Amino acid sequence: MAQQPTRNSNKVSDPHPGAIKRSIQNKVKTLYLVFTLLAVLIILQILLIQIGPNSEGFKNLANNRFYTTSTIQSNRGNIYDRNGTLLATDTWGYRIRLDLHVPALYDDNRVYDRQLPALCDSLAAMFGGKAEDYKAHFDTIQPKAMAKTGKSRFSQPFPVDRVFNQFEFDRICSFPMMQRRYGLTYSYEPMRHKTHGALASYTISRCIEESYKDTIYGSNGQSRFVWLNASHSRKKPVIDKKNYPAKNGSDIITTIDIDLQDVVDGALRRQIEKEGATFGTAVVVECATGEIRAMSNLKRYEGGSINDDNNYAMRWQGTPDFLLISFSSP
Repeated sequence: MAQQPTRNSNKVSDPHPGAIKRSIQNKVKTLYLVFTLLAVLIILQILLIQIGPNSEGFKNLANNRFYTTSTIQSNRGNIYDRNGTLLATDTWGYRIRLDLHVPALYDDNRVYDRQLPALCDSLAAMFGGKAEDYKAHFDTIQPKAMAKTGKSRFSQPFPVDRVFNQFEFDRICSFPMMQRRYGLTYSYEPMRHKTHGALASYTISRCIEESYKDTIYGSNGQSRFVWLNASHSRKKPVIDKKNYPAKNGSDIITTIDIDLQDVVDGALRRQIEKEGATFGTAVVVECATGEIRAMSNLKRYEGGSINDDNNYAMRWQGTPDFLLISFSSP
């Protein structure tokens, strides 16, 4: 008689509970490792974007080190009189600075001590004031210059801190101690040049340029430059899509006749001196058109000097001490 198979002969034995736990733990550890690696990769990608070699921060750092962007100064329009004579135009001037730490000033020749009095006298003769005041300025800035360390320049303001034209600059350079080897440095700056000096200066600057500034003033441009040396003292323009040129202002042709202006200015000046007046104004008008051919406004200052000062013809209200009326031929 055949033997019957037992009831549990084909049943697989159950795994040990510890093996199941270890299997689950291994799978969880694998997931943790995968998520950790993903997190690290995300963090690394963020760091590469923020501070990596192609990041904006490093790009800006490199651009600032090797490139610079400069403003291209626009020129104001010229001003002409009715006959086409140039009255005012833009030009380049000089702003002077000094470095009194230069060793050549204090060598055996003692240039600073010997030439400073003569320099102060020359400045007083050119710009007015007292030589003692100019010396006091040098006595103030010289200790600061001597206290600096290193070989870099220590530039300080010139006693007359403004932009000088070519004639003034050449004259200053002829003064004692005013050479580059003694610490004189300068930079170029735009300035307004009036071809006839003080003649109608206030009328040109305030009455015309201020009234028509939207016309006469242009808009500045922009250009990118690459530095040619490590000291950032030499640069060269480069082509860049952000470059754009400056747009100069428009010229203005006035109704003023500069020859007649000269006559009127001289007549008014003599009249002020004769009457002992504080100020005076004279206007010459073309009767047929109402166009102003000349306008002079002069004021007497302390010391007796008489200069173009204010538009008294338009702004002053009161009874004049004397009246000068000029008419052109009808």
